[in-house]
Amino acid sequence: MNSSLLSFVVPTVRDPARIAGQILRNFECLEDQIEIVIIFDGRKIDFSSRIDPSLLGQGVKIEYSGVRGGAGPGAARNIGLEVSTGRYVTFVDDDDDIGVDAYKLLDLLRTKDHSLLVGEFSHPTPSFERRHSNRCERVTVEEYVRRIISTESCLNHCTGLIINRRWLNVARMRFVDTRVVEDLMFSTELLSKLEDLNLTNLFRYGYKFHPQSTKNINSASAVIDVIRVKQALQDLDTHLRTDTNIKRYVQDRVEYLETLALSRLPAFVTTNPRDRLGNVKTMTRLMFTLFKTKVSLCQVVSLLLSLSALMGRLSRSLRRMQSTLIEPLPTIAIYCSGALSEVLRSYLLKIGNEKIYVIDDNFSEINGNVTLGQFFEICESNRNHRIYILIANINKPVIKKITERVLNIFPADDFSVEIQSLPAIFHENRRA
Repeated sequence: MNSSLLSFVVPTVRDPARIAGQILRNFECLEDQIEIVIIFDGRKIDFSSRIDPSLLGQGVKIEYSGVRGGAGPGAARNIGLEVSTGRYVTFVDDDDDIGVDAYKLLDLLRTKDHSLLVGEFSHPTPSFERRHSNRCERVTVEEYVRRIISTESCLNHCTGLIINRRWLNVARMRFVDTRVVEDLMFSTELLSKLEDLNLTNLFRYGYKFHPQSTKNINSASAVIDVIRVKQALQDLDTHLRTDTNIKRYVQDRVEYLETLALSRLPAFVTTNPRDRLGNVKTMTRLMFTLFKTKVSLCQVVSLLLSLSALMGRLSRSLRRMQSTLIEPLPTIAIYCSGALSEVLRSYLLKIGNEKIYVIDDNFSEINGNVTLGQFFEICESNRNHRIYILIANINKPVIKKITERVLNIFPADDFSVEIQSLPAIFHENRRA
């Protein structure tokens, strides 16, 4: 079933039956099994939080999700997007000016109808401005949408809205629940809109949005901010370990992650798009093979992120080599931990690559396809090839040992050898 983003205003009335009727009228076709998640700010006068599930028919489940830390002017106004099997629903009281404005803003983000941009989020209280002046920025709705449309980095960091009492808090985004982030990420319709806006970075695990951010992490040469991604993934992984529903929800999205991988991983051994599609799908399924054998989602996605950075480096190096039409393809070794070496070895076997060697860090021939000693023998017999050694370890003695051994084979002034150290996230995953 195709996902759709559905937002509507719940009438502020004291009659629960009228509220239920309004909801039913907004659903043109109510599925037999549908979960409605209502977001409200905890105030007692929010009648949208008083809907009787029995009024919506059999099989309808309602879950209430309120603001953490209580209600009141100081609490964030949550205009959330929560999942309801195939539909994304926002409930807002119609007497809530801030909520209605934010609801309109969400529709603007979906439709890109700039002609409807009206209003300004501001706060009249000087004390509020003093408290938040150092960490918040006042922007109009038009300016906020303009940034999202024109700046590639905006939606790298923002997947939800929180309106804090007529103040658009763009510097300190928070979410009601991790599922809000996940569900918005996996909204097919919303993702297609983002692609239309040329916002192609799909790894948005709870990044903080900052209006001055100009970092473009979509480019092939970008270095992934591993620390921030890893922290957000750890938070998500905590939910996955304790909530079987979320775990099942994520497992159902293998195909979607394949699309994610396609957007991040350039082809490094072929220029045929069809081959690249097959390669990435093979690799992603290998990742989820690990996932099904009790490797956490945090580890899987971390490996995918790190591997995409690695492939980006290899891709650029190979393209540079091939463009000269002088040097042959380089010989590449990847020195990494057991779990990742198994994935890489299987991946390279699938694509039939013979120029990239995987070396396991325990010098094992079981996981890696060569030992370190065997690779050095290959280096000695291929002195006319450029050699790349990528080390997935920050262990300085190991790097020093390998460097010394390589330089014993090649002269010190021979620039055909390049040794790069990848993030320590590989070994952190191994210890997890």
